[in-house]
Amino acid sequence: MVRIQWVFLHNQLTNDIRHLDDAHVRRAGLCSPKGRLLASFLVWKSAEAVQLMVSADLRALVQQRLAMFILRSKVKLIDAHVRLICVGLAGDIAVA
Repeated sequence: MVRIQWVFLHNQLTNDIRHLDDAHVRRAGLCSPKGRLLASFLVWKSAEAVQLMVSADLRALVQQRLAMFILRSKVKLIDAHVRLICVGLAGDIAVA
């Protein structure tokens, strides 16, 4: 899980996250300069930042790739996987 500000992310990802609100999750991806998909993940907005749920084996790649474009942006990339737990439910039990 990587936390970052949405303004920085908007031009980096495959999905428009400018209109992302606290109640929705979107799918997005990070592409190479040639347009090849490097990673796909879920994106949502929290009170402090934008959260990316990235597969554990791609987490370092995504964080390294995004760090390349920070330059003068006032953005911090934080690996939040040790502080957050994600639980997924599907089917009839999810409603309960």
